[in-house]
Amino acid sequence: MNRKYRQNVGIILMNKDGLVLVGRPTQSYKKGTLQMPQGGIDEQETPLQAAERELFEETGVTQTIFLKESENELTYLFPDWVMKEREKKGLHKYLGQRQHWVLFLYNGTDIQADLAARRDKELTDFEWVDIRILPEKVIPFKREVYEAVVKEFAKYIDTIAQSFPKR
Repeated sequence: MNRKYRQNVGIILMNKDGLVLVGRPTQSYKKGTLQMPQGGIDEQETPLQAAERELFEETGVTQTIFLKESENELTYLFPDWVMKEREKKGLHKYLGQRQHWVLFLYNGTDIQADLAARRDKELTDFEWVDIRILPEKVIPFKREVYEAVVKEFAKYIDTIAQSFPKR
């Protein structure tokens, strides 16, 4: 079988304090880690369209302002033990993911109401955190991707957050 990378989008949802929304993955092999929303890019979908759809499915959030897309796609391979888990679920056709990252500003007023409206339960226990802590909090095989995301987006997030009046 000729395996390839799954086209995927990662979503950075920041608030006006410069913190990003993360959740705890429900998949058993990811227990105890943090993750930003992410998901597959469907055929005929742009990364931005996929990001908006996946953000709604995983968080219920629709009140956003698009800020920036990543300059490059980032990839990671699934380790063998993840491949075995995926094969059990019939998800064996990909060797890893090729991710395009999109940054949005949360423009809503009540994140809890948005989270209650979500369709997908891939993430739970949401919280706002500094993006810089994430490489040490994600599942290890995604660490390099998160390091690259922090490198590309952290200063930009800081600059945007500084433009808002302090509460």
